[in-house]
Amino acid sequence: MAHVDEHDTRRQLWSMVRLLPHRHRTVLVRRYGLVDDRAQSHTEIGRSLGVGAERSRQLEREALHRLREAGGGRRLTA
Repeated sequence: MAHVDEHDTRRQLWSMVRLLPHRHRTVLVRRYGLVDDRAQSHTEIGRSLGVGAERSRQLEREALHRLREAGGGRRLTA
């Protein structure tokens, strides 16, 4: 049963992450290791995007804000 719950939570997460603009989505996916379970630093992410670590942090904050607004404050079910 836990496997089903985890799969449903991942599905919900990805359905929301897909709504983000590409750069915001990229930052979250890399920062939290959503694809390969390897979380990256803002320095690494910034380097790959051609921006600095601080801009990567800003993109992360913006992305999380957008997700909160899109979700209406809802939490993902577990």
